[in-house]
Amino acid sequence: MNARILIFTALLLISGCADTPNRDAFSSADTPNRDAFSSANDAIRKQDWVTAYRMIELELISSNPRNRQGALALVEQYPEIRMGARQSFSIEALTASYKLYGNMALTVEKHRLDYYQRSIATPEEYEQAAKNFHAALGVWASLEDEVQAAMKPFTGQGSATDLLAIIAKPQTPRKQIISMLGKPSGIFENTSILTWWLKLKDDEYSVKSDLSGDVTHSLVLVFDQNAELSEHALVKIER
Repeated sequence: MNARILIFTALLLISGCADTPNRDAFSSADTPNRDAFSSANDAIRKQDWVTAYRMIELELISSNPRNRQGALALVEQYPEIRMGARQSFSIEALTASYKLYGNMALTVEKHRLDYYQRSIATPEEYEQAAKNFHAALGVWASLEDEVQAAMKPFTGQGSATDLLAIIAKPQTPRKQIISMLGKPSGIFENTSILTWWLKLKDDEYSVKSDLSGDVTHSLVLVFDQNAELSEHALVKIER
């Protein structure tokens, strides 16, 4: 298994797309995760300390004692892995993570911060990593938190007349619109522009997760610095 696949698997595990406790089922209670450690050792030989850290990142918090002890032993033997860990939380690395994985990166990096704090980070290292997280992803994380809070009454459908009346009003709070429409399908211009795919029919709207055959319109909303609606456009999808 190559390093790229292992990292992607780790992303799925960290983000909660897979069940982390079951992860240790891939290795017995007495056998370390050979793929992760083999890839970590390959990275060490190449002096690629960021990849070396990422390969053992989950092993450092593993419920399998052999895995956890083996990962800690590598860190003790190669202190440069700590440098790789710090670099993996640099502003540049976190920004690259968002560009590559989109909103999934927010969950991934939040969990990584927690794991880093629980494993090898000193208080100073964790504090710097957290500062970098907020500098690189803070605005996206804030929007994600806003979306999750606003979606509690979200149903994904409703009266088209009511929706159009709300978006026609200037200064409508973003959270009010998110409570009706849910998570945006597109986020642009540092969260000032949000888009949704909609199906409008018989005075009813329903939100679609992608540009499927049911989509009839794209809704584009522009918000000001106070997260209040300033412009809107409802674009009919021509087929």
